[in-house]
Amino acid sequence: MLALSGGKTKLVDVDFRFSCHCYSRGLREGEMAPEGLAVPDGSKEMPRPRIFDLERYALSKGIAGMIDQLIANNSIVTKSRHENFFRVDNVLVNRNGCSETVSYFIFMHAKKVEDPGRPKTILVTVESA
Repeated sequence: MLALSGGKTKLVDVDFRFSCHCYSRGLREGEMAPEGLAVPDGSKEMPRPRIFDLERYALSKGIAGMIDQLIANNSIVTKSRHENFFRVDNVLVNRNGCSETVSYFIFMHAKKVEDPGRPKTILVTVESA
């Protein structure tokens, strides 16, 4: 449900897409991805190999809910030169068996999509988190 001007609301379908940057990280210098954990990124001409990251994956499972809260609370999204982003404070993560709270940044862009035969939809592409 989106809040519109004049106190009106509108029910809108929202589709989410997530790039591999939400659940993987870049390889460190000299690092090789273990078998089965390599995540391809980039093009054939300019590959950017990445590796599956369990912590980023666990955090990414909550992104849609965080965006739902962002909409429900009519919160502020900051615009940078390239993307829109927002910060969620006090996100609990487990690192090496210890719980820690962090600020979690979600970089995304949204656009209205009008496909024939479908209602108007907002497509949210999460580029990185």
